[in-house]
Amino acid sequence: MKHSLKTYAMFGLLTVLATWSSLGLSAACDAILLHPNKSSGTLIEANTCTSSQQLEQGARLKLLPGGRLWLTVKTDATADTTQLICQNAFDQALSITLAGAVQPWLELSSDFSCSPWMGNRMNCSSRQDVALRCVSAIVPEYADTQYQVQRTTSVTLRALPLGKKAPKSGPDLSREQVIERVLPEARLCQALYPDAAFTQLSWRVETDGTVSAVRLLDASVSPLNQCLLDMLANFHFPERSQPLAMQYRF
Repeated sequence: MKHSLKTYAMFGLLTVLATWSSLGLSAACDAILLHPNKSSGTLIEANTCTSSQQLEQGARLKLLPGGRLWLTVKTDATADTTQLICQNAFDQALSITLAGAVQPWLELSSDFSCSPWMGNRMNCSSRQDVALRCVSAIVPEYADTQYQVQRTTSVTLRALPLGKKAPKSGPDLSREQVIERVLPEARLCQALYPDAAFTQLSWRVETDGTVSAVRLLDASVSPLNQCLLDMLANFHFPERSQPLAMQYRF
């Protein structure tokens, strides 16, 4: 009997510890979110979070030459989020460590020198050459596009959808409201490539809130245009009663 009581007690203690550990890991993984479908050339090298989209402080990423890293950082459940985009301008892959959910957010090895964030911009250099360019912006959050991260034990980057949208409530978004929602992320792309020309794109918002048929109308593919294409193709709107064809010059 005593042996059984000790066994039950030990089992209960282990259960409590496992629960606390799980809660702690969940909290540590809630602040930084990777956008895989908008992060071409980004690989996860080290990360203990159970989702390939959630990243912990200290997670290590590899950014291939010409690759793009797109993150969302949030520290307050009621606040808007900060989004970051970084571009590898170096001729070699860069190893990036997540420093946490506050600036500077990212760190490179001692071979590189990173400037402090000046406004919404940070550059990291190797000698005189810029190796990494980053921009950030506050992006509004909307209650009608709630995301649920995909759970996985893999540390390999996979192109997974960012989640399910809330059921439709209220009238369909107007064309002006659709543009209002995409502009903050479009401006991030433009800030990363400030010398690029404006371009016109078309796309279709489906009834389930996903985006299809994204295409350039008057320009060839460039780093800026690819950033805009990836952003629109993976944007999430609330559900609507009818599809909506859109066209806009960014």
